[in-house]
Amino acid sequence: MVTLKPLLWQGPVGDMTNHRPERAQARLVGVEHCATESMDFQKAGMARRRVQYGVVNASDADVGTGAPGFRATWQSKDDLRQQVMKISDVPKNGKLYFWDGQLWLRWEDPDDLPGPEGDPLRIKIVCPQNAEPKLPNFEANFRQLLVKSRFNCPKEVIVNTIVRRLPARMIACSSVQQAADLYEDASCLPGASTAKHLMTQNKLTVNGPLYPRDEGGPSCLLRAMNASGRPCIVKLLDTRVSLDSSEQPGGAEAAAVRLVCDTAAVQEAVPVVRAELITLYLSADHGSTGHGPGKYAAIVMPQYCGSVAAQVQMSEAAIEAGAQRMLRALEHVHSKELVHMDVKGDNIFVDMDGDWWLGDLGSAVEVGAAVQSTTDWFSQQKLKGQPAKTRYDWYMLAVALAAEVHKADWQEKLLQDGHTPADKVVAAVQEVQSQSLLDLLQNILRRAEVL
Repeated sequence: MVTLKPLLWQGPVGDMTNHRPERAQARLVGVEHCATESMDFQKAGMARRRVQYGVVNASDADVGTGAPGFRATWQSKDDLRQQVMKISDVPKNGKLYFWDGQLWLRWEDPDDLPGPEGDPLRIKIVCPQNAEPKLPNFEANFRQLLVKSRFNCPKEVIVNTIVRRLPARMIACSSVQQAADLYEDASCLPGASTAKHLMTQNKLTVNGPLYPRDEGGPSCLLRAMNASGRPCIVKLLDTRVSLDSSEQPGGAEAAAVRLVCDTAAVQEAVPVVRAELITLYLSADHGSTGHGPGKYAAIVMPQYCGSVAAQVQMSEAAIEAGAQRMLRALEHVHSKELVHMDVKGDNIFVDMDGDWWLGDLGSAVEVGAAVQSTTDWFSQQKLKGQPAKTRYDWYMLAVALAAEVHKADWQEKLLQDGHTPADKVVAAVQEVQSQSLLDLLQNILRRAEVL
């Protein structure tokens, strides 16, 4: 049999003012798991008709089997009956009861209180020998979070995909928003059927998600290889159109890619990510994908070494060379009457030669259109819902470059209340050693209408 650890007295737990004074009670709380023989309680020094017993850790009523790291809280009477087999050595006329998540001893007649004030009260609580720690049900917890989100009627096929392919993210979910984000990512993740369609229709072999263990990126990004054996990234876009529609699938992001990553950009060597749009056709026979029939878009991109944000501290010469390329990239984007709206180190990619490439047009909108999404850290104020302006891109680029110059402590130098004030950016730029880089950064700040 497994019993519990003796606990030392730490004074009274609350008082008796809200209880009938003719009843003396002892609240048995904060029980720690340990395989010993008994548990001692000490009477608090109160009036005889208001005697209560206190123990350490008075916030919970826990009992366990002695297994390392195991704690089980009594949440209901059923839990109490299941985990406690018997309580022996209860003093004369003492009655045990469960109330408000806590275990109490009560004496109807104060004259039955055992011993003089200050004497220890020895109670033995014995757990079942076969008590097993209850393992958390992560799937059930995830489902509970999900029903509180906008996905309150989740599709079983998507939930099953999360359980099979993204268990680490499911286990880590602790909020409604995290559950909703995971469900949305999983809805874009291709199953075996979609992977087959990518191969047969576009000669692409999919090799699982780019971020298989919740490394900070969305699950709609997939590792792949094209027909010539070149590694690439496939980004699946969830916006579809009907099979007989003349519209193009993929929504606003696909439209931005068509404008920015056109043939002219490639011929002119504009440093934007070489993104190619492909179309995936799903008929009514392809129900196993979890998506309805229609035309879907996907973006195929080269696989770069990583983002600028993921690199070690660069020299000012390297930062200047990359910044020159970003000037050309943003000028090209703005020539298409678009605003990128998410210029940051995470969206600037580095190839094997150290060249920078601007990517991720998922937040791009037309000049003057309402901003749909952006990263607040890289702006002066909250921009969502405001008319998009090209100066926002220049300001974000200035912040991203200042962050690269001050890689080790850029957040301390630049951030304030979730945004980056102009005075902090200007001060950080003034610390640049290279005169040519300083001139370039000041030019960018003038385009951002800061100087």
